[in-house]
Parts: sequence; C-alpha cells; structure tokens
Amino acid sequence: KSKTWSHGRWGVVPVQLKRLAGVTVDHVRKKQCMEINILRKCRHPNIILLMGLYPDVQNNIHIICERCNDSLFGILHVQGRILSAQTSVHYALDIANALVFL
Repeated sequence: KSKTWSHGRWGVVPVQLKRLAGVTVDHVRKKQCMEINILRKCRHPNIILLMGLYPDVQNNIHIICERCNDSLFGILHVQGRILSAQTSVHYALDIANALVFL
C-alpha cells in the first residue's frame, strides 16, 4: 500500500501532495468531491490549508496542501507517546474549535 501523502515543494514552500483515488477533473468541475469542496472554503489554523489542485497524465486529481509535521494519529500510534491530561485537553479543544468552524 502506498502512503496517502507525499512531500514536495511549491517554490520554496514545503507542501504535502495527495492523489485522490477515483477523482477526476470532471468530478472537480461538477463539485462532486466532498474533500475538495470542504477544504476550498476553510481558512482555520486547525484545518489543513488547501493550496491548489492539479491533474496528472491520467486525469486523476492531486491536492497540494500545507505540510504538517505531526498528526495526532502519528503522535499516539506511530510514536507511541502518552499525552498528559493538559495536552489531551489542548488537542481536544483544538479539534472542537475546528469542528465548530466547519
């Protein structure tokens, strides 16, 4: 299985790239991809920033987003860290704020 995100650069800016399986230019034109539709409208510090879209030679869509160094999944499951109560509350509030924004 390939990784969901790959890393790259947009000029000098570090970015993440993601191929959206089964999403083509036609889907984007018809606004049929929920992930893109949500990210296009969001400007919030706790929600990843969509910087652009591009089609590959097979007409599949890739999204370009700001690069995130860590994810909560990575911290808990990959690194195996145990969060303090204070840090857990901080993350919970950040997540709640992002969800309220949506």
